[in-house]
Amino acid sequence: MRPDAAEAIAEREALIPFNMPTVCEVTEWAGPEDRRGAFEAHYWLDSDGFTIDSDTSVLWDGEDNWVGWSAIDGDDLQITGELIGNPSTTLIVTTVQRVERSTLVSPHAWRVVLRFPESGCWRLQAEAGTRSAKFIVYVFPIECKPHLVTGERSSACTEPTR
Repeated sequence: MRPDAAEAIAEREALIPFNMPTVCEVTEWAGPEDRRGAFEAHYWLDSDGFTIDSDTSVLWDGEDNWVGWSAIDGDDLQITGELIGNPSTTLIVTTVQRVERSTLVSPHAWRVVLRFPESGCWRLQAEAGTRSAKFIVYVFPIECKPHLVTGERSSACTEPTR
């Protein structure tokens, strides 16, 4: 296995605090694969001409989650999201930056910051040009994110009931 892919797998495994609840039928991340360039292994979600890429595919509530988005067509990207089971809790998109010289397959690409106010199962929808796509992702509680230096998790990290 290539070192970058092995590193991406190890980083992802170290971040995930518990198995996602089985009631959350997430869109499966592909990867790690290097679609952007040699030895840049990332995780990918694909649907109806849209692609989301992430270093680890692990998303956290209450903090900025930088992800890449690309689309087959369309110059303006619109992203919305809601917590499944509580549609009044909505996604906050704080940044959408156009990537002019994308190395992705698609010429239409953006770097996006997603902020989820709560952990749980989220439905994301994207629209660009004439296309739209939906993804289901799981967002982990920030209390469960390992400390950057020690790798320890807070005692407040608890697995949700299934």
